[in-house]
Amino acid sequence: MLHFFAIDSVVYFLIIQIITVTVTVRAMYSSLNHYIDLDNNSLPTQEFIYIQENDDANGSFILYHFLSMFIKNHGNVRLINLAETLVHYTYALQKLNTNIKEATDVEKKFIFIDALKLINATFDNTAVEENPFVNIDKKDFNFKDFLEYILKIVNTSNDNTPTLIIVDDFSTFLNIGIHHQTIVDLTHYLKLLSCKFHLNVLVRCNNKQEDDELCVINNALQSYSTIHFNISPLKTGYSRELSGQIEMTRYKDVTKCIEQHLQYKLLDKDVKFIAPGTSSAVL
Repeated sequence: MLHFFAIDSVVYFLIIQIITVTVTVRAMYSSLNHYIDLDNNSLPTQEFIYIQENDDANGSFILYHFLSMFIKNHGNVRLINLAETLVHYTYALQKLNTNIKEATDVEKKFIFIDALKLINATFDNTAVEENPFVNIDKKDFNFKDFLEYILKIVNTSNDNTPTLIIVDDFSTFLNIGIHHQTIVDLTHYLKLLSCKFHLNVLVRCNNKQEDDELCVINNALQSYSTIHFNISPLKTGYSRELSGQIEMTRYKDVTKCIEQHLQYKLLDKDVKFIAPGTSSAVL
């Protein structure tokens, strides 16, 4: 009798753990989408999402949220990498119960473009003609070939499912020596692609107030965004209870704007949003 009771107790405990993890993972999406009035049950279209990281703040958790949301809802994702490896994104999304490999190999919904590798090939003189960055070291370089490349990978989808194009991290273009006005022009054309083809675009970019060129790029991204996440470290310094502060803005139309000013705490598989002034233990 005791033996069976012990087994039943273990099974019950495991079931509770599974339910708890599932609720925790889903709660991240429902809470974030709630603040910016996005539907949890349908994918957006024609949104220009800008994640602005001020100073040493890290907004990658917002990127993972949208990446996971599109994969889980069988949307098309084209991730143009300028920051991390595919292994990094795979591991990050595993924590959110999202399988990138299945979306790539089985559903054919996810395409990873290693832009860093393509750019490095141009500097190593190993770039092939089809490389969209083959002329990146030229003074008159522009993103025309890159934009055509994006259109090609978008057109590999044979359905009308919403598509998300991610460029991560935009500030890398400036770091490798591309003129800031050329990068602003790219921002403009990404917005045009979003409007013309009803695509969602997500851009993550660092911002430092002392860097005038970065500020120009960030101002352009902010002006084109329909959803803007402005992420900063805490003004009060390190806290055991908080990771940073976030301003969320969604421009639904010319007359309606949603604004949220919150603090947040990153957990292993979740993020908790907190109203300013309601947390303690700021050190």
